[in-house]
Amino acid sequence: MLLCVALQQHIAPTAGVMVRGAIAYNTRSPLVLIHGTMTAQRYVHDILQPHVLPLMQQLPGSIFQQDNARPHTARVKQDCLRTVTPHPWPVRSPDLSLIEHIWDHLGR
Repeated sequence: MLLCVALQQHIAPTAGVMVRGAIAYNTRSPLVLIHGTMTAQRYVHDILQPHVLPLMQQLPGSIFQQDNARPHTARVKQDCLRTVTPHPWPVRSPDLSLIEHIWDHLGR
């Protein structure tokens, strides 16, 4: 089962807001608004621990997919996800992400 996790940043003259969401075959996570800069520490404490890990525990055999943004590759994140094997993912490849197509339908 493929679990896609994506962070989307709206680029505009105003301050950026990122939205995090996850989708799977028969479920989805709530959207989480992230204000400010996403650091590895925030990624672990605000995204992975409260949202991603509980969802993955409900979906045995799921595959965790994320891009290679710095917060996603930091040591603190790797320590948090010791029990999860991430799916390899090239940097800046939105065409490979299911959730990017959802963002397109929503009009970003």
